[in-house]
Amino acid sequence: MPNQREPVTTVQLACVIINSTIGISVLSLPRWGAEIVGSGGVFATFLALIFYLIFLVILSLVARRFPEQNLIQFGNKIVGKYISFIFGLMITVLFVLLTSMVIREFGEVMATTLLRETPLEVSLFVMLAIVAIASRKNISEFGYIHFYYIPFIIMPGLFLISMAIPEGDFFRILPVLGNEPSLTGMLDSSMTIIALPFFQIGLYTLTVIFPKMQDPKKALKGSLYGWIGVFIMIMSITTVTYAALGAEQINEEVWPVLALARSISFPMPPFQRLDIFFIVFWIITAFTTILSGFLISIHTFADTFKMNNHRKLSYWFLPVFLFVALVPENNVQMYDWMPIIGKTSLVITAGYPTLLVIISMFKK
Repeated sequence: MPNQREPVTTVQLACVIINSTIGISVLSLPRWGAEIVGSGGVFATFLALIFYLIFLVILSLVARRFPEQNLIQFGNKIVGKYISFIFGLMITVLFVLLTSMVIREFGEVMATTLLRETPLEVSLFVMLAIVAIASRKNISEFGYIHFYYIPFIIMPGLFLISMAIPEGDFFRILPVLGNEPSLTGMLDSSMTIIALPFFQIGLYTLTVIFPKMQDPKKALKGSLYGWIGVFIMIMSITTVTYAALGAEQINEEVWPVLALARSISFPMPPFQRLDIFFIVFWIITAFTTILSGFLISIHTFADTFKMNNHRKLSYWFLPVFLFVALVPENNVQMYDWMPIIGKTSLVITAGYPTLLVIISMFKK
């Protein structure tokens, strides 16, 4: 039976992509490029976003070819039930790992900035409880949640960019390819960035949204709108951070964008400290990204095991995410594991849909 159509619009799809991708990990994003290619991190981020666009187009083409089926359902038709079942199980496990990394990163930021006396476990549990409750909603309500929260993500981001521009020296982003440019280093840097959890969560949320759209033929259009929003925000934040801090200082910061917010002062007594102001809004970005990753996990698991309702899984998956998020001993170990887990999962999350597109071109 085809999935029942729910009114998810093209605009809501774009909002889901933007909100899911611009997550709490953006606070550390500039450091991943600076560690490998120095000032070339801006260009490495640009390349990563181009790869992200390619993957979006591939998933959109799959959605247009199978407009009323999710990833597991059209995978059953293309590669068979057994192979589709294996990939579905692998994708579920991978997104539990990826989302748990984002949850842990959220807890580390909270423990460092706002809730220094609150145990890490409490912060993680509260966020997961809110996400578990929200994930019980249907897909149309999921689209409305992202549509509602997008102004609270875009406006603070643009405000940060506008306030940071006067502090920047754009000669710090030169040379654009880094001091010792190499194709291997640039590709390695861009692959490290695109493998970060929030990029893959933003990408794979489409597999949940596409079958529920009003007009699946507009999936590519909505994806492009979302990518444009992501491109503008991430490239602007990354460029301004490099211009204001420089590659060497970025390497010394755990969360360079947060350090940028702390360096900005506003000539009004109530708002002189902007870092706390932005952390409050980055909590919203963490919520939307974690919600999307949580939803991908339970929907993929439900589809893999042919369960009619994903809602019963919401509370069962909560302790799983909490346990995995607490496995790293500290944020240093978490950031050591993050690129390893990300690159491993990227092979599956990007390779499997690409494989489906190629095979579907040869099968009628």
